Amino acid sequence: MTANPAVAIATHEDIRPHGRSALALEWLGRFHCEHPILDVGCAWGYVTRRIPGNGPVVGVEFDSNFVREAKKRDARTAYVNASAWRLPFSAGTFRTGLLLDVLEHVESDAACISELARVLAPGGKLIISVPHDSWLPNIMDRGFRKGHRYYSLPRLQQLTSAYFRLVHVLRGGFWLNMTDRYFCAVADRIDRLAGQPHCRTFLRIFLDPITDGEYRIPLGRMSHSLIGLLERSGAARDGG
Repeated sequence: MTANPAVAIATHEDIRPHGRSALALEWLGRFHCEHPILDVGCAWGYVTRRIPGNGPVVGVEFDSNFVREAKKRDARTAYVNASAWRLPFSAGTFRTGLLLDVLEHVESDAACISELARVLAPGGKLIISVPHDSWLPNIMDRGFRKGHRYYSLPRLQQLTSAYFRLVHVLRGGFWLNMTDRYFCAVADRIDRLAGQPHCRTFLRIFLDPITDGEYRIPLGRMSHSLIGLLERSGAARDGG
């Protein structure tokens, strides 16, 4: 039986953002983040289209298939097919940037941060989420997702300090975040075989409120995830 390629997208889209994504959406209001807002690595826009407020929002995604899907689902938001390290915007265009679960995957994280600093106005805010470099919570994670980077708080500060000031940080998430990935992998397999996204949909309805609560518990060095709010310092910078 041939798997339905739309199942994976529909499965995620039909459930609200959770964990790090839900927390980032909350922080937009909590820290008075302003429009225009840029969501880099937005996939099919499942977070982007839920950004609160009526100001301009732009989603950037490298995968053209995701961009087409995002445009189908969300007509009010501008979606652009571009890379995180070469953004097609003028210096200082945006007041807020989102970089959620993206930095660990790009070829050059330094180039990505430099480019975001270029397109953010001085005083603008950037919300970043990355996997935290802590050995115990990430034993299972490293087996599940091979090849991406992990960040300690000092490493993230070193990477961003030339352009940004760290305003707020939360290191949260532990065992539930890890084990829920395995449950979801099994559910995805069942959904692909059935050609319908029902199994993961029901699983997420049950797990999301639990994992959301866990992400809000500050666990320090034992945490699975690192979420930071940074403020752009200095003057706007020209160049690509």
